[in-house]
Amino acid sequence: MRRIKDVITPENVFIDFELAGLGSRLLAFLTDFIIQCLAIIVVIIIIYSSGTSIYEGGEIDSYIIAISIVLIFAIYNGYFIFFELILNGQSPGKRLLNLMVIKETGEAITFFDSALRNILRVIDFLPSFYLTGAFIMVFNKNYKRIGDIAANTIVIKNKKNERPLTANDILAGCNFSINHSGANIYPVSEYEFGILKEFMERKEELGGKKSLFAYHLNKYFHSKFNIEINDKNPYEFFEEIIRMNKDIK
Repeated sequence: MRRIKDVITPENVFIDFELAGLGSRLLAFLTDFIIQCLAIIVVIIIIYSSGTSIYEGGEIDSYIIAISIVLIFAIYNGYFIFFELILNGQSPGKRLLNLMVIKETGEAITFFDSALRNILRVIDFLPSFYLTGAFIMVFNKNYKRIGDIAANTIVIKNKKNERPLTANDILAGCNFSINHSGANIYPVSEYEFGILKEFMERKEELGGKKSLFAYHLNKYFHSKFNIEINDKNPYEFFEEIIRMNKDIK
């Protein structure tokens, strides 16, 4: 089931994220798990094929055992933390499936966020290979496992070449090439709808900036729909756009 998470950033930017479901996250994890297993095998082969004397009286040296355990633990826990930090919230498996970990506020995760969510991965893993984590995810409205709940993070589907529309973009007169679908003659994205709807609801609070915003919004949407600016009341034009796209929210 497709689930959408609406976020209003500290900059008052409206963004909607499609949450990654159990299936895509499982495939991403299995990919990462295979990479981890291969890395562990390589490490073990290197250690036990080294020139160091690892046998004492027919028994494996305890130091070698300790080093192996530490390295395996580091690979198991450090793998996700390392990649999520250098790949902006993605591990190799997540990147392959176009998934990304972010804060629930829409911001990028920090080292602490990644460390917390991944250290608690062991709770999801036990007692039956992530059955606990999968069970919790299915019944959580934001598809969160225990680590995500503790770190206040979510896993989203990363849509390439998409950026939100902000008030600064509108005032700068920027144009976007966004594909839309719909029967109405003024189709807009959820970002544009959110900006326009907030403006109409709060325009009386803007004082002298009200006319400035109205002018640039009017110019932006006329350019977007490739129509000439006329003498029509811009607020009626905005209401018409909102009315035609009311199913967005």
